Amino acid sequence: MLIYECQKKLKNKIDEYDVNNFPHTVLLFGEYGCGKHTFANYISNKLITELFDISNSVTLDTIDGILTSAERKSYLIDVDELTEKQQNMILKFIEEPLDNVYIILICSNIFNLLDTVKNRCIIFEFEKYTTENLSLFLQQEDDIRTIELCHTPGQLKLYRNCDIDEVKNLCNKIVTLIDKASYSNTLSIADKINFDDEYDKIHIDVFMSILIASLLKHIEKTNNIILFKMYNIVNECILKLNRNKRLNKRYILENLLSSLWRVSHE
Repeated sequence: MLIYECQKKLKNKIDEYDVNNFPHTVLLFGEYGCGKHTFANYISNKLITELFDISNSVTLDTIDGILTSAERKSYLIDVDELTEKQQNMILKFIEEPLDNVYIILICSNIFNLLDTVKNRCIIFEFEKYTTENLSLFLQQEDDIRTIELCHTPGQLKLYRNCDIDEVKNLCNKIVTLIDKASYSNTLSIADKINFDDEYDKIHIDVFMSILIASLLKHIEKTNNIILFKMYNIVNECILKLNRNKRLNKRYILENLLSSLWRVSHE
């Protein structure tokens, strides 16, 4: 599998362990789309266990049920999806796992992870994908320009059904014409964005990455102070979205568009 070829160091580190000495609690850490689920399945197969994703059902009852079970299983938890309260719930689970239980945590933003959870895990971190690596994942119908915008194979998939020229034109208009647009028209851009599996719209991550690339391009040309302010606003929004998957994305984007409009009309 290509992901294993691109992540040889990580695979070799995992393969230093066998079924007899594999740690019972591990953390797979890397950007969205880097292959965390693929490696979680690899680990589960290595341990000869079934893998159960309990990310959406982390409760005290769920954990108590697992701790009283005699079945040999691996459990996957996406800690980016957990509240701080839920992270505290799994502390005992990861501190004293049963001999027949393996816990595989996955995480894109380690800064949201409680130290008490992180410090109890063996951490397996993904390497950054090179442009050469990513080119191996391109399919015939893909736009090669996506390589410039993506960092992982999973991000490439987001662009697969995307009209890059359409999104670039939209972002270019935001950058160059927002100072002439009405407030209501600016906010209406949110209607073009996919927040909840609306596949005929633009994925929010695609929109944000192209918008910030467009801002950088125009800043290089003009050195405009307003564009610098817009760039900082967009960058902060991207960081906010990456930090917390549970945020209301439409609300965040509408606030972003509102802030960009106000800055451009100063």
